[in-house]
Amino acid sequence: NPSNNLWATTTNDAGITYQYPKELSTKYINVVEWPPVVKMETGIFSCNTTPQEVSSMSDITSQRLVDDRAYCVNARHEGAAGSVYSSYTYTTTKNDKLVNVSFTLRYPNCNNYDEKQSKACTSEREVFDIDATVDKIVQTIK
Repeated sequence: NPSNNLWATTTNDAGITYQYPKELSTKYINVVEWPPVVKMETGIFSCNTTPQEVSSMSDITSQRLVDDRAYCVNARHEGAAGSVYSSYTYTTTKNDKLVNVSFTLRYPNCNNYDEKQSKACTSEREVFDIDATVDKIVQTIK
Protein backbone atom coordinates (compact mmCIF):
# COMPACT_ATOMS: atom_id res chain seq x y z
CA ASN A 1 0.00 0.00 0.00
CA PRO A 2 1.49 3.35 -1.01
CA SER A 3 1.48 4.80 2.48
CA ASN A 4 4.28 7.32 2.18
CA ASN A 5 3.76 11.07 2.24
CA LEU A 6 4.06 11.26 -1.55
CA TRP A 7 0.59 9.75 -1.81
CA ALA A 8 -2.64 11.48 -0.83
CA THR A 9 -6.03 10.00 -0.07
CA THR A 10 -9.23 11.53 -1.40
CA THR A 11 -12.93 10.71 -1.49
CA ASN A 12 -14.90 11.96 -4.48
CA ASP A 13 -18.55 13.05 -4.73
CA ALA A 14 -19.62 9.49 -5.53
CA GLY A 15 -18.13 8.27 -2.25
CA ILE A 16 -15.19 6.47 -3.87
CA THR A 17 -12.05 6.68 -1.73
CA TYR A 18 -8.68 6.21 -3.38
CA GLN A 19 -5.04 7.16 -3.13
CA TYR A 20 -2.93 8.89 -5.76
CA PRO A 21 0.61 10.24 -5.98
CA LYS A 22 0.66 13.96 -5.19
CA GLU A 23 3.08 14.42 -8.04
CA LEU A 24 4.86 12.32 -10.62
CA SER A 25 8.56 11.77 -10.12
CA THR A 26 9.25 13.27 -13.53
CA LYS A 27 11.12 16.40 -14.41
CA TYR A 28 9.79 17.02 -17.92
CA ILE A 29 6.41 15.30 -17.92
CA ASN A 30 3.86 17.34 -15.96
CA VAL A 31 0.40 16.67 -14.63
CA VAL A 32 -2.32 18.94 -16.01
CA GLU A 33 -5.59 17.45 -14.79
CA TRP A 34 -4.73 15.79 -11.50
CA PRO A 35 -5.63 14.07 -9.17
CA PRO A 36 -7.12 11.50 -11.52
CA VAL A 37 -10.90 11.36 -11.75
CA VAL A 38 -12.17 7.94 -10.68
CA LYS A 39 -15.60 6.62 -11.67
CA MET A 40 -17.25 3.26 -11.10
CA GLU A 41 -20.12 1.82 -13.08
CA THR A 42 -21.76 -1.50 -13.79
CA GLY A 43 -20.95 -3.10 -17.10
CA ILE A 44 -18.93 -5.72 -18.89
CA PHE A 45 -15.29 -5.03 -19.63
CA SER A 46 -14.58 -4.74 -23.33
CA CYS A 47 -11.92 -2.90 -25.26
CA ASN A 48 -12.49 -1.61 -28.75
CA THR A 49 -8.86 -1.17 -29.79
CA THR A 50 -7.63 1.10 -32.55
CA PRO A 51 -6.41 -0.90 -35.56
CA GLN A 52 -2.65 -0.83 -36.07
CA GLU A 53 -2.87 0.87 -39.48
CA VAL A 54 -4.51 3.96 -38.00
CA SER A 55 -2.33 4.10 -34.90
CA SER A 56 -0.85 7.43 -36.00
CA MET A 57 -4.17 9.01 -35.04
CA SER A 58 -4.43 11.40 -32.12
CA ASP A 59 -7.07 9.26 -30.45
CA ILE A 60 -5.87 5.72 -29.73
CA THR A 61 -7.36 2.90 -27.69
CA SER A 62 -5.19 -0.04 -26.70
CA GLN A 63 -5.41 -2.93 -24.30
CA ARG A 64 -2.60 -3.41 -21.80
CA LEU A 65 -1.79 -5.84 -19.06
CA VAL A 66 -0.44 -4.70 -15.71
CA ASP A 67 0.39 -7.65 -13.44
CA ASP A 68 -2.14 -9.83 -15.33
CA ARG A 69 -4.87 -7.20 -14.94
CA ALA A 70 -6.39 -6.04 -18.21
CA TYR A 71 -6.74 -2.31 -18.85
CA CYS A 72 -8.37 -0.61 -21.78
CA VAL A 73 -6.47 2.63 -22.33
CA ASN A 74 -7.78 5.51 -24.39
CA ALA A 75 -5.27 8.26 -25.10
CA ARG A 76 -6.09 11.53 -26.83
CA HIS A 77 -3.17 13.69 -27.88
CA GLU A 78 -3.39 17.37 -28.65
CA GLY A 79 -0.45 19.54 -29.61
CA ALA A 80 -0.05 23.08 -28.27
CA ALA A 81 2.88 25.49 -28.18
CA GLY A 82 5.80 23.11 -27.95
CA SER A 83 3.97 20.49 -25.89
CA VAL A 84 1.60 17.62 -26.35
CA TYR A 85 -1.32 17.31 -23.96
CA SER A 86 -2.37 13.70 -23.51
CA SER A 87 -5.70 12.85 -21.93
CA TYR A 88 -5.93 9.28 -20.69
CA THR A 89 -8.82 7.12 -19.61
CA TYR A 90 -7.95 3.74 -18.14
CA THR A 91 -10.79 1.23 -17.75
CA THR A 92 -10.58 -2.02 -15.82
CA THR A 93 -12.73 -4.18 -13.56
CA LYS A 94 -12.65 -4.23 -9.79
CA ASN A 95 -15.16 -5.92 -7.48
CA ASP A 96 -17.40 -6.72 -10.48
CA LYS A 97 -17.58 -3.04 -11.42
CA LEU A 98 -16.02 -1.11 -14.26
CA VAL A 99 -13.50 1.44 -13.01
CA ASN A 100 -12.47 4.48 -15.06
CA VAL A 101 -9.41 6.53 -14.16
CA SER A 102 -8.96 9.76 -16.17
CA PHE A 103 -6.25 12.41 -16.14
CA THR A 104 -4.20 14.63 -18.43
CA LEU A 105 -0.43 14.92 -18.73
CA ARG A 106 1.75 17.38 -20.60
CA TYR A 107 4.73 16.12 -22.56
CA PRO A 108 7.19 18.78 -23.71
CA ASN A 109 8.84 18.63 -27.11
CA CYS A 110 12.27 17.36 -26.06
CA ASN A 111 13.88 19.01 -29.10
CA ASN A 112 13.17 22.42 -27.57
CA TYR A 113 15.91 21.86 -24.98
CA ASP A 114 19.66 22.01 -25.31
CA GLU A 115 21.36 18.72 -26.15
CA LYS A 116 21.94 17.52 -22.59
CA GLN A 117 18.41 18.30 -21.40
CA SER A 118 16.97 17.00 -24.63
CA LYS A 119 18.61 13.62 -23.98
CA ALA A 120 17.35 13.60 -20.38
CA CYS A 121 13.86 14.51 -21.57
CA THR A 122 13.85 11.77 -24.20
CA SER A 123 15.13 9.07 -21.87
CA GLU A 124 12.63 10.09 -19.19
CA ARG A 125 9.84 9.63 -21.70
CA GLU A 126 11.19 6.23 -22.74
CA VAL A 127 11.20 4.84 -19.19
CA PHE A 128 8.04 6.64 -18.06
CA ASP A 129 5.46 4.04 -17.06
CA ILE A 130 2.13 5.54 -16.12
CA ASP A 131 0.43 2.13 -16.38
CA ALA A 132 1.98 0.93 -13.12
CA THR A 133 0.96 4.14 -11.34
CA VAL A 134 -2.64 3.84 -12.53
CA ASP A 135 -2.70 0.20 -11.42
CA LYS A 136 -1.51 1.22 -7.94
CA ILE A 137 -4.26 3.86 -7.78
CA VAL A 138 -6.90 1.28 -8.80
CA GLN A 139 -5.68 -1.13 -6.12
CA THR A 140 -6.33 1.53 -3.44
CA ILE A 141 -9.97 2.14 -4.43
CA LYS A 142 -12.44 1.46 -1.64
